[in-house]
Amino acid sequence: MDWSAVIPAVIGGLIALAGVVSTQLVALKQARLTDERTLDRERKLRELEAATLDDHRSRDFQRETLLSLHEALQMMARQNGRALFFDHMQARRGELTQLPEDLSDAMLANTLEVTRLAQRVLDDSVRESVVQFVQTCAELTMAPTGYQGLRGVDVEDRAESLTRSLTTAWDRVNGTLGAAIRGYLAP
Repeated sequence: MDWSAVIPAVIGGLIALAGVVSTQLVALKQARLTDERTLDRERKLRELEAATLDDHRSRDFQRETLLSLHEALQMMARQNGRALFFDHMQARRGELTQLPEDLSDAMLANTLEVTRLAQRVLDDSVRESVVQFVQTCAELTMAPTGYQGLRGVDVEDRAESLTRSLTTAWDRVNGTLGAAIRGYLAP
C-alpha cells in the first residue's frame, strides 16, 4: 500500500473534520450568545412590562383615590353649607344651639373619610389644599359665636360672609383637585 497517497488524504480529511468541528463549535457558541441576548431582551421586556403594569396600577389607584376624595369633599362642602344655614336660621331667632346630632355625626364621619383619602394622595399640593379646606370648614362651623349680639341685617351679613368664605375655600380645593384628576385622566 502506498502510504504517501493515503497520508495526505487522511490529513486532508482530518483538516476538513477539524474545520467542520470548529465551524460547529463557533456556530454553537454564536447560537448560545444569540440565545443569551434573546433571553436577556425577553427578561428586560418582562421587567419593563411589570414596571409598566405597576405604574398603571399606581396611576389607577391615585385616580380612584382622587375621584373618591373629590366626592367626599363635595359632601363636606354640602354638609358645612347645611351647618352654616342651620346656624343662620338659629341666629335669626336669636338662638345659638348645637347642630342636630345626625348632621354633626355625618360631618365627623365625612371629615374622617376626607382625612383618610387625603393621606393616600401622592401630590403634596392636593394634600395641603385638602388640609386647608378641612381647617376652614372647622373654623366656619365650630361654634356660631360670631352671631352673638347681632340682629337683623347684621345676622344676614354675617351669614353671607361665612357662606362666601366656604365658597372661596371650596373653589380653591376644587381647582387643585380638578387639575390633579385631569392629570390622571390624560393618556
